[in-house]
Amino acid sequence: MGLSHFSHTHPLLHVSRSGEFICNGCRSYGCGSRYECRKCDFDLHEYCATSCPEFLSSYMHPEHRLVFQAKPPYPMNCNVCEDVIEGFLYMCQGCGFHVHPFCSKVPQYHDHPIDSKHYLMFQQGPPSVRCYTCSKKCERMAYRCRSCNIDICVACLDPQENQQESDPQGNQQESGKKGRKRKIIFKFAMNLVASSVGIPPIFF
Repeated sequence: MGLSHFSHTHPLLHVSRSGEFICNGCRSYGCGSRYECRKCDFDLHEYCATSCPEFLSSYMHPEHRLVFQAKPPYPMNCNVCEDVIEGFLYMCQGCGFHVHPFCSKVPQYHDHPIDSKHYLMFQQGPPSVRCYTCSKKCERMAYRCRSCNIDICVACLDPQENQQESDPQGNQQESGKKGRKRKIIFKFAMNLVASSVGIPPIFF
């Protein structure tokens, strides 16, 4: 018997597949296990299908709890990855803070790759921050070591992350830049979750 979910008329079956997909709930990247409709081209992350609570408390917005919404009430962008929100989201109804469900899973702390005595803490901006590892601008996504006074971007903390696609002159392509940013955040968050429960990392 399949899973009944408010976002779809048919029952959804839990399957394990390789390759990428776009979650029809939050409209973010996915890979591997999912809930799918055998009658339609419809997929949901396991998290979006079974684990999105109505209310969420997050270190990203500690002042207020965040409320689950099935779709944005007006055009908005995620405060973490800056990409447009097209489906499921969490939002603060008073402050204008909005976040994709998987972006909300990015951990607050991360191991320091340079000094094991310190730890890195997730921060959102400022946009002028540059990554200590790759020297590129971190934009809104970075982990900071306050003791060392350095910032490291999310992509540099993922050992499987490949270089940005470039044109023949070596310049980064602007097309799909924000979508790639959301993909990096999703893979980064899910690999940390996977490692905590002893399953293989995500490669895509």
